[in-house]
Order: sequence, then C-alpha cells, then structure tokens
Amino acid sequence: MYPIGFDEKKDKIIVYRRFTDGYECFWESNYSKHFFPFQSVVGHEDEGDAEVSSGGSLRYNTGKPQFSHLSPDFIMEMANLMTKSAEKYSRQNWLRKQDIRTAADSLFRHYSAFMSGQDNDEGGSEMSHLLHIAVNAMIMWENYRMYGKEVDNRFYKTIKELMGEN
Repeated sequence: MYPIGFDEKKDKIIVYRRFTDGYECFWESNYSKHFFPFQSVVGHEDEGDAEVSSGGSLRYNTGKPQFSHLSPDFIMEMANLMTKSAEKYSRQNWLRKQDIRTAADSLFRHYSAFMSGQDNDEGGSEMSHLLHIAVNAMIMWENYRMYGKEVDNRFYKTIKELMGEN
C-alpha cells in the first residue's frame, strides 16, 4: 500500500491510501483481529458511506445508480430492437421531436397485442411486444425530458384546450 502509520493510543497498525486531496484510512489491524472501518482522514466525507467488496476494495457507491438492478438480457434485446428500428427509420430517429401521443399510440398498440395473446410483433420486427412497449416508454420519457411542453399533447391537455382551459 502507501504510507503506513502507527497509532500508539489505539495500538493499531494503520494503512492509508494516498489521493490528490489527502489520505484515507484503508486498513487497520489490532494484530489478531483485522477489520475495515474506513474512516476518512482527508476527503470523501461528502460521498456517503464506503462499501467494502468481498475482496476488500473500498467503493463509494451510496446514492449512485446501481445498474446491477437492470436485466442485461433485457437491455441487450432493447438495443437489438433499436438497431433493427434504425434500419427502418434511421439511426437516432427516435430522438427527433415527436408528440407524446405518437409514441403512446404505438406503446398501446403493442400493449393491446400482447394482452390479446400475441407475444411478438408478427409481420413487423418479429420481436417481443414487451420490448416495443419499453422502447416506446423510453421514447416518450426522452422526448418529454428534452422538449417538455412542446411535445406534451396528452389526452388531458387536449380536453383542457377544447374546454378553453389553458
């Protein structure tokens, strides 16, 4: 490791990791019992609690996205569907501005087909309707995130507009 310190008051061997902004306690030993308190000496106070991997490495992952919650197979199949769609519509076409109802209509068509017993988009992509639902939800989310009110033509808004409520 890096600098080794000895704390006479606690009778411990302390090993520190060196960072550009200071040192961090990496390992302490009471000679007979090893433990990993990971108390920060300098820096990292604002990054949350440290986690220790099974191999002993220190990670500051608290509060950060944990992609291990996502199914790798599902992500791969979504990517396959997006690749296939790019051949039909062009790459990144889904990022172009479109009304929310455009993707919502497609989402509900695939939902309806799936709920009616059809697993795959027969005569279309031949891929799962569930993937189409997920991709359309992503398109709606991304368009709304990027364009907001410009693309927000949800049903409730149409009703409000017809009734003169803006």
